Amino acid sequence: MKRLIIYSVMVIMVSSCVDDVSHEAVNQVQNYFQLFESEAYARGVDLDLEQMNVTAQVEQIEQGNVVGQCKTYSDGSKEIVLDLVYWENATEIEREYLVFHELGHCVLERDHNNERDDNGICISIMQSGTGGCNKRYNELSREVLIDELFE
Repeated sequence: MKRLIIYSVMVIMVSSCVDDVSHEAVNQVQNYFQLFESEAYARGVDLDLEQMNVTAQVEQIEQGNVVGQCKTYSDGSKEIVLDLVYWENATEIEREYLVFHELGHCVLERDHNNERDDNGICISIMQSGTGGCNKRYNELSREVLIDELFE
Protein backbone atom coordinates (compact mmCIF):
# COMPACT_ATOMS: atom_id res chain seq x y z
CA MET A 1 0.00 0.00 0.00
CA LYS A 2 2.83 2.36 0.89
CA ARG A 3 4.43 1.77 -2.54
CA LEU A 4 1.13 2.53 -4.26
CA ILE A 5 0.84 5.85 -2.41
CA ILE A 6 4.43 6.80 -3.24
CA TYR A 7 3.90 5.83 -6.88
CA SER A 8 0.67 7.84 -7.07
CA VAL A 9 2.34 10.92 -5.59
CA MET A 10 5.23 10.59 -8.07
CA VAL A 11 2.82 10.32 -11.03
CA ILE A 12 0.96 13.42 -9.88
CA MET A 13 4.22 15.35 -9.42
CA VAL A 14 5.55 14.37 -12.85
CA SER A 15 2.29 15.15 -14.64
CA SER A 16 2.12 18.47 -12.80
CA CYS A 17 5.66 19.33 -13.97
CA VAL A 18 4.79 18.42 -17.57
CA ASP A 19 1.71 20.65 -17.37
CA ASP A 20 3.83 23.52 -16.02
CA VAL A 21 6.42 23.08 -18.78
CA SER A 22 3.68 22.86 -21.41
CA HIS A 23 1.97 25.98 -20.04
CA GLU A 24 5.25 27.92 -20.09
CA ALA A 25 5.91 26.73 -23.65
CA VAL A 26 2.46 27.93 -24.78
CA ASN A 27 3.30 31.33 -23.30
CA GLN A 28 6.51 31.32 -25.34
CA VAL A 29 4.55 30.45 -28.49
CA GLN A 30 2.41 33.54 -27.96
CA ASN A 31 5.54 35.66 -28.51
CA TYR A 32 5.98 33.98 -31.90
CA PHE A 33 2.29 34.60 -32.68
CA GLN A 34 2.89 38.32 -32.08
CA LEU A 35 6.04 38.23 -34.21
CA PHE A 36 4.12 36.47 -37.01
CA GLU A 37 1.46 39.22 -36.92
CA SER A 38 4.18 41.86 -36.97
CA GLU A 39 6.01 40.26 -39.91
CA ALA A 40 2.69 39.94 -41.77
CA TYR A 41 1.84 43.59 -41.13
CA ALA A 42 5.29 44.69 -42.37
CA ARG A 43 4.42 42.96 -45.65
CA GLY A 44 0.95 44.47 -45.99
CA VAL A 45 -1.01 41.60 -44.43
CA ASP A 46 -3.16 42.52 -41.42
CA LEU A 47 -3.74 39.54 -39.11
CA ASP A 48 -5.17 39.19 -35.62
CA LEU A 49 -4.65 35.58 -34.54
CA GLU A 50 -6.71 36.00 -31.39
CA GLN A 51 -9.64 37.37 -33.37
CA MET A 52 -9.18 34.54 -35.87
CA ASN A 53 -9.47 32.11 -32.94
CA VAL A 54 -6.04 30.53 -33.47
CA THR A 55 -4.49 28.90 -30.41
CA ALA A 56 -1.46 26.79 -29.62
CA GLN A 57 -0.74 23.68 -27.62
CA VAL A 58 2.66 22.22 -26.77
CA GLU A 59 2.50 18.54 -25.96
CA GLN A 60 4.07 15.24 -26.86
CA ILE A 61 3.20 14.29 -30.43
CA GLU A 62 3.16 10.51 -30.72
CA GLN A 63 3.45 10.38 -34.53
CA GLY A 64 7.08 9.80 -35.52
CA ASN A 65 9.03 12.57 -37.29
CA VAL A 66 6.22 15.10 -36.70
CA VAL A 67 7.10 18.19 -34.66
CA GLY A 68 4.09 20.34 -35.52
CA GLN A 69 0.52 20.08 -36.73
CA CYS A 70 -2.32 22.40 -37.71
CA LYS A 71 -5.76 21.35 -36.52
CA THR A 72 -8.99 22.89 -37.78
CA TYR A 73 -12.16 22.32 -35.78
CA SER A 74 -15.79 22.29 -36.86
CA ASP A 75 -16.45 25.66 -35.19
CA GLY A 76 -13.80 27.25 -37.43
CA SER A 77 -11.18 27.59 -34.71
CA LYS A 78 -7.65 26.47 -35.42
CA GLU A 79 -4.88 25.18 -33.22
CA ILE A 80 -1.23 24.55 -33.84
CA VAL A 81 0.17 21.64 -31.86
CA LEU A 82 3.92 21.60 -31.30
CA ASP A 83 5.93 18.69 -29.97
CA LEU A 84 7.09 19.37 -26.40
CA VAL A 85 10.39 17.48 -26.66
CA TYR A 86 11.31 19.27 -29.90
CA TRP A 87 10.28 22.63 -28.43
CA GLU A 88 12.39 22.20 -25.31
CA ASN A 89 15.50 21.40 -27.37
CA ALA A 90 15.01 23.88 -30.23
CA THR A 91 16.85 27.15 -30.64
CA GLU A 92 14.91 30.41 -30.95
CA ILE A 93 15.27 30.44 -34.74
CA GLU A 94 14.10 26.79 -34.95
CA ARG A 95 11.09 27.63 -32.80
CA GLU A 96 10.26 30.62 -34.98
CA TYR A 97 10.53 28.51 -38.11
CA LEU A 98 8.23 25.83 -36.68
CA VAL A 99 5.56 28.28 -35.50
CA PHE A 100 5.68 30.25 -38.76
CA HIS A 101 5.44 27.01 -40.78
CA GLU A 102 2.39 25.79 -38.84
CA LEU A 103 0.74 29.22 -38.98
CA GLY A 104 1.43 29.13 -42.72
CA HIS A 105 -0.86 26.10 -42.84
CA CYS A 106 -3.48 27.26 -40.32
CA VAL A 107 -3.72 30.96 -41.10
CA LEU A 108 -2.39 31.46 -44.61
CA GLU A 109 -3.78 28.11 -45.83
CA ARG A 110 -0.47 27.26 -47.49
CA ASP A 111 0.37 23.72 -48.58
CA HIS A 112 3.85 22.27 -48.53
CA ASN A 113 6.26 23.65 -51.09
CA ASN A 114 9.37 21.56 -51.70
CA GLU A 115 10.80 23.70 -54.48
CA ARG A 116 14.51 24.33 -54.25
CA ASP A 117 17.05 26.64 -55.77
CA ASP A 118 19.96 25.54 -57.98
CA ASN A 119 21.95 24.63 -54.87
CA GLY A 120 19.20 22.38 -53.48
CA ILE A 121 18.18 24.90 -50.80
CA CYS A 122 14.48 25.10 -49.89
CA ILE A 123 12.91 28.31 -51.19
CA SER A 124 10.03 28.22 -48.71
CA ILE A 125 9.33 27.89 -45.00
CA MET A 126 6.51 25.63 -46.17
CA GLN A 127 8.80 22.75 -47.17
CA SER A 128 7.61 19.37 -45.92
CA GLY A 129 10.86 18.06 -44.54
CA THR A 130 10.60 15.06 -46.84
CA GLY A 131 10.90 16.83 -50.19
CA GLY A 132 14.63 16.57 -50.67
CA CYS A 133 15.53 20.24 -50.34
CA ASN A 134 17.94 21.46 -47.68
CA LYS A 135 16.38 23.70 -45.06
CA ARG A 136 18.39 26.84 -44.39
CA TYR A 137 16.54 29.19 -42.09
CA ASN A 138 18.91 31.57 -40.40
CA GLU A 139 19.51 35.27 -39.89
CA LEU A 140 20.77 35.62 -43.48
CA SER A 141 17.89 33.82 -45.21
CA ARG A 142 15.10 34.74 -42.79
CA GLU A 143 13.78 37.87 -44.53
CA VAL A 144 13.61 36.26 -47.97
CA LEU A 145 11.82 33.20 -46.62
CA ILE A 146 9.33 35.27 -44.63
CA ASP A 147 8.71 37.43 -47.72
CA GLU A 148 7.89 34.24 -49.65
CA LEU A 149 5.62 33.03 -46.87
CA PHE A 150 3.38 36.10 -47.15
CA GLU A 151 3.38 36.39 -50.97
